[in-house]
Amino acid sequence: MEIQFDHIVHYCSSPERVMDQFIDNGLKAVEGGVHANWGTYNCLCFFNNLSYIEWIGINDVQQSKETENPLIKQLKQEGFVQLAFRTENMNLLAKNLKEKGYQLLGPLPGSRKKNDGSELKWSMLFIVDDHHNSLPYPFFIQWEESFFQRKETLKNIINEGEISYININGPDVYELATTWAKLFGLQEPLRKSSNKGNSVSYHLSFKNCTINFFPATNAHTQIHECGINVNNGLATIGRSLILENGHYSFIKKSISLS
Repeated sequence: MEIQFDHIVHYCSSPERVMDQFIDNGLKAVEGGVHANWGTYNCLCFFNNLSYIEWIGINDVQQSKETENPLIKQLKQEGFVQLAFRTENMNLLAKNLKEKGYQLLGPLPGSRKKNDGSELKWSMLFIVDDHHNSLPYPFFIQWEESFFQRKETLKNIINEGEISYININGPDVYELATTWAKLFGLQEPLRKSSNKGNSVSYHLSFKNCTINFFPATNAHTQIHECGINVNNGLATIGRSLILENGHYSFIKKSISLS
């Protein structure tokens, strides 16, 4: 069963303001819509393989406090919150994870009312775990529409490029990388030494994205950077943007692990 990176969630006080910064730098980005039962709304930036950035904000504080959705409960400080991976068979995935001993929450229904009045639906599956210094496991998502239906629907707002890598920093990244490798059924994470040889990083490769784990002295493990592969025509190439505690880097080709 194939699992691919789907999106990164970035909590913002103003998703519109971050979206406008991306547009000013030559990228397509759009308003998403309202999550009626969560007290939130979003803006979005899509790429070739339908991976995307979700800038999520709160439009109903009381409702966001009352929801049982674990993602919404994390929206406390601006910055990257969590990663999502997509599957086309959520029930089978849940069965496999239960057999591996994971405690699950879900699948939970999700929906968003788009600006044109239509409704988008999906299901979400969360891993129950409080061990890794405030950084939760990724959650899993299955879209009601097929990949090809979504690609047709989104064809006019997809950017020519992809989210190439996600960097995670923390005090014990070997343990975290190994734990995530086990979750996804991957082999031991690739180990790399720095040029000076005084630090070691770890890397997990998926079909459409690489997750890099770098040692850092910060107290809590956190998603530090989102690397985006873009075409030569975009004004963003070679630039970095730090927007509401989210660090974005724009590159011409996939990051090298050497």
